[in-house]
Amino acid sequence: MDTLNKLKQKAAYHAVEFVKSGMVVGLGTGSTHKFALERMADLLRKKQLEYIWGIASSFETERMANALGIPLTTFEYHLKIDLTIDGADEIDPDLNMIKGAGGALLKEKILQQASRRVVIIADESKLSPQLGTHSSLPVEVIPFAIKSEENFLKYLGASVSSRSRRTPV
Repeated sequence: MDTLNKLKQKAAYHAVEFVKSGMVVGLGTGSTHKFALERMADLLRKKQLEYIWGIASSFETERMANALGIPLTTFEYHLKIDLTIDGADEIDPDLNMIKGAGGALLKEKILQQASRRVVIIADESKLSPQLGTHSSLPVEVIPFAIKSEENFLKYLGASVSSRSRRTPV
C-alpha cells in the first residue's frame, strides 16, 4: 500500500472509533471512506460492534456495504442518524470544505443534515490554502434545469463542465 493510502486508511480507522454499537451511521462515498467501511465490517465480524445500521450516500457505497455485511436501513425506518462518516475533497485553513466531487453531493448533504454528529475523514492531501486550489466546486442539478443552470453559472463567470453519468450515484 502506498503512503497516501496508508494515510487514508489511518484517518478512516480513527473515524470509525466514533461508531458505537446500536448506532445508525451515515455512510459517505469516496476513496477514503472504503477504508472506513472495511474497518466497520471487520469490527462487526469480531463482534466488537453490534446492531449498527448504515444509510448509504451512493449506490457504490450501498454495494460495498452489502458485500461487506454491513446492515443497511433507510430514512423510512430511522429519521435521525447518530453519526455520519464522510470524506472531503478539499479543506481550507478555516475548515471550509468542498464535498461532492464523487457525485453524491445531494445525498451526502442530506445525511449530514439528519445527523447528530459528523466526522469528516481527511488526510493532508486534502488541505489547501484556498478552496478551489485542488478541486472544482461541484454543483448538482436536476435534469430539468441543466441548460438554465449552466447558463447562469457561466453568467457568474464560472467555467462549466458536465459529468456524464451512466448509473446513478
